[in-house]
Amino acid sequence: MTGDEDVRDIIGMRHRGATVLAWAFAGTFAVLAWYARSDLDRAWPQVVGVAALLAGALVLVGAPGDPLPHRWTAVVAGAGPIAALSVFPFLPSEYAFALTTWPIGGGAVLTSYLAVRGRIAVTWLSVAITAAVVVWWAVARGHGVLDGVLRCLPSTTVTLTATFFALTLRPVARQTFVMRARTTERRAAEAAAETAREERSRRRDFLDREARPMLERLATGVPLTAAERLECRIVEARLRDSVRAPGLLSPRLTAAADGARRRGVDVVLLDDGGLRDLAPPAAAAIRDRIAEAVESLARGSVTARAVPPGRALAATVLLRAPDGATTRIELPVPA
Repeated sequence: MTGDEDVRDIIGMRHRGATVLAWAFAGTFAVLAWYARSDLDRAWPQVVGVAALLAGALVLVGAPGDPLPHRWTAVVAGAGPIAALSVFPFLPSEYAFALTTWPIGGGAVLTSYLAVRGRIAVTWLSVAITAAVVVWWAVARGHGVLDGVLRCLPSTTVTLTATFFALTLRPVARQTFVMRARTTERRAAEAAAETAREERSRRRDFLDREARPMLERLATGVPLTAAERLECRIVEARLRDSVRAPGLLSPRLTAAADGARRRGVDVVLLDDGGLRDLAPPAAAAIRDRIAEAVESLARGSVTARAVPPGRALAATVLLRAPDGATTRIELPVPA
């Protein structure tokens, strides 16, 4: 799973509600920290622990990539141990509020989702560090190692369940994304084939409309008149324009080019894609400007070109009079 696709799409973590839940998650533990303050020798370090949980939760729902990139993995994996270090060094052996040990559960929630995000080994390293802090506290306060282990056991089973869930979910997610990519590729290929068929049909209709009458006339073997020879040149020029400048053609510009050629003007139309990304009204306005320039020339030659995309100009028109005078018209991309 790469790019914009990761396991968050499968479990709904891209939804805006996931961010709301992340804040609610941190808010819940902030409330617990507030109630636990009377049990601690120093209560203010809990602010650091809650902030670490919030940062980890926001990273889980917002950071892209699968598996989760290492720099974000460190933020999530470190949240549980940081929260534990914000409470247990200041926690006496006896305390009144049962949920004063909230960092154990808070860290377990984050590590469970970290496993789903593809970092199972780091997940259990985080669990082990948090457990080590709790066991150290239990031993230091005279409760013993077993007491510390038992305090961590319920949350550890949650992470264990999440690990098995991740091992099941992630292969399914990969297969889902592969199938989605194949479907997208197939639809793109079908769309391209349909576009090609439509283009072939359009060109066939164009040839049938423009060239067939003249070809049938040539097939009779009767010598062409001067007017018919001129019409042959006009038809040949239209066919050339349809190949070299499809993006420039419009009914008005085609009519203007035909009229200019009948006057003896050499008309060359070239299309390098400059109108491709413009809004239809803007592209139509530029075609009309080119048609006006072609219509204005009584003799000589005119070369109109749509420049490549990404430039300040959309098209240029070069007019050459019979006496050699040239006029260059630049048509900028509309703002």
